[in-house]
Amino acid sequence: MLADQLIQSGNTGTRILNLKGLILIKKGKFKEAARIFKNSFKMEPGNTMATLNLGIALSKMKKYGAAEIFFNQAIFLTKNEILPFFWQIENSIMAANNEKTEYYINRLSDIFSLKQIEANLETLPEDALLVVISHRLIGTAISKCLKFRAEKFETGFQ
Repeated sequence: MLADQLIQSGNTGTRILNLKGLILIKKGKFKEAARIFKNSFKMEPGNTMATLNLGIALSKMKKYGAAEIFFNQAIFLTKNEILPFFWQIENSIMAANNEKTEYYINRLSDIFSLKQIEANLETLPEDALLVVISHRLIGTAISKCLKFRAEKFETGFQ
């Protein structure tokens, strides 16, 4: 199979390493994928995909705190693209950290419209937890956030 040949190849450019790591994630080999993404990250620390993919691999390994660091860095590097937020939220859900989940959903809803969020949800892999619960989760969170903001506005607090 071509994927296996790529993994075994000696190619070490960041694009090839990221592709190898993604193949390993699909195969459920998260530790190996994390090692490859770390190498890619070391080669090019500002590489958004290496940063995001390392976060994904760490999250799949249940290293939620370490994953959060890389997701936050990906959010910073991408200048507020939506995908790192989705992974950050999924990471917080998997860590069963409701406070952080709500925090990242609120950050997401501060930056992006509901229309942008819904459109981008369709870009997630089908096996992503957020795909399963996304519309309900995001919709509920944004409604809650908008209701809270309306209440603050009505009472005059900023």
